[in-house]
Amino acid sequence: MTVCLLAREKFFRHLRDVCQSGYKVSIDKVLGHLSKSGKVKEDHVRSLFFGDYMQSERVYDEVTDLRDLHRNMEQYVVTAFLLLLNDFVSE
Repeated sequence: MTVCLLAREKFFRHLRDVCQSGYKVSIDKVLGHLSKSGKVKEDHVRSLFFGDYMQSERVYDEVTDLRDLHRNMEQYVVTAFLLLLNDFVSE
């Protein structure tokens, strides 16, 4: 086993234990949507993706739709480009 794999497994065990001991809820209940069976394993947690660019309120939340993420990122790039272009032209 590689060091990286051992570290990921240790992190997942810690995450699972903290969910249970600190929040009194199983990791399967919180993250069950990541697994078809509802039983969360270390590999499922690796697919989690969070950010604050999916809603106009800038709420930091899980990204569940990569197509929406792609559209939002494209819109940010276009908006940033137009703002830079506007600044450049107005100088």
